[in-house]
Amino acid sequence: MENINVKQLSIILNAGETTLYPHISKEKKGKKDYYIDIDKLLLANKLNNFKFLFEDDKTSFLTRMQNKISIDDYPDELRTKDIVEITGFPKAKIFYMRTHNQLDYKTIQDQRYMLDSLGRKQYVYSKQSLIEYLNKHNKKAYNFNIKFTQQFYTTREAITYIKKRLNITISLKTLYRYIHEYGEIPAIKIGGIIRIPILEFESLNLKIIFSNFKEK
Repeated sequence: MENINVKQLSIILNAGETTLYPHISKEKKGKKDYYIDIDKLLLANKLNNFKFLFEDDKTSFLTRMQNKISIDDYPDELRTKDIVEITGFPKAKIFYMRTHNQLDYKTIQDQRYMLDSLGRKQYVYSKQSLIEYLNKHNKKAYNFNIKFTQQFYTTREAITYIKKRLNITISLKTLYRYIHEYGEIPAIKIGGIIRIPILEFESLNLKIIFSNFKEK
């Protein structure tokens, strides 16, 4: 998965959605949804020659937000949504597995629903039977999902981090000089928004980079 929507991008960049819309390369699907190839967007908007970690790993920027979901973390009885999370199977496949006796299950009555409600009848599946199915079909018993979180500092957040690490206070003008002129601070620019990738920034030896800096 490399395509994300504008809301997800706004979380990653810590920037407003309305600010991003005019400046992103977007592919319109339907009436309201815009999908962005996050890797292409970031690579096309670098302000200097730094490398994102995913460039060397030959993966995707999104991998830094992945969470591993393992069947071992679930109870012995599984709901449909649990199987979807663990395997990535669509609900139609789980329906097929149940109706073709490929999973052990039982039905329960969900008391939150009225007696004649379609949602009252729920299926609960045996975790062990799912493990046996996955082993038989050489399927993995884990999956990954992505939790979208802030992955870039604003310029002011970067200045705060530098002060915390080095006990020096630099101005925005100085930070821009280290980005644009010296090329020592990794940064991207989308429209008028400058952001600094957290992992790449925090892995720098800032003590060396700012060794000649003197506060005025």
